[in-house]
Amino acid sequence: MQIDPSTPRNTKMKSGLLMAWNGTQLLLNRAAALLDGTPLKTPVTAVNVLIKLGNDVVNNNDALKDMIIATEAQLDIVTGALAKEGDTVSHEMIEYFAGYV
Repeated sequence: MQIDPSTPRNTKMKSGLLMAWNGTQLLLNRAAALLDGTPLKTPVTAVNVLIKLGNDVVNNNDALKDMIIATEAQLDIVTGALAKEGDTVSHEMIEYFAGYV
């Protein structure tokens, strides 16, 4: 992966760190298979499990953010359908419901 020279320095650094991290993960995964029968197998396997757990948490957080955005869009549609101009009762009901959400 080549980095475009016109990108900001901060983006280049993040991209480089991400590439290094992905390489480290790949190396540790392959090393675990090569270390069968050695004392290093257990710590490398433990690190791999922790990395996988961290990746799963990040993926779960991303999925949760997507779900929140989709729910917000759906609630906006419902609010638009229920709330009519000048209808104070609908607005009060929506605000009451929003207080619980």
